[in-house]
Amino acid sequence: MAAFHVNIRGRSLLGTILIGSVVVALLAVLFFFLAAAAVAGTIIGAVVLTRLWWISRKLKKAAAREILTTEYTVIEPESAPRQRLPDESQSGDRPPEAAADDSEAASGNPRRPEH
Repeated sequence: MAAFHVNIRGRSLLGTILIGSVVVALLAVLFFFLAAAAVAGTIIGAVVLTRLWWISRKLKKAAAREILTTEYTVIEPESAPRQRLPDESQSGDRPPEAAADDSEAASGNPRRPEH
């Protein structure tokens, strides 16, 4: 494993000041780089969110335009709905089950229960 070790005691005062100023300069550059990256990320995020908001706004407007609203006047009133089957209370007919029971009783063949 390679390790970088700076021997401060073996260097001259000028070398120590030079190394210290290089480290401070690198830290300043790193700080400004990170600050610039944070600002760029914030700007890109704001642009993306604004674009998504704009697209959803346009879609909502387009959906609202698809609904047609208008005024109308009824020219002919609707007729009463037709009945498909006759009402049993009006016709006086008996249900089909009762008619079948009467015909079997008249023929003399009573219904036997099936097992």
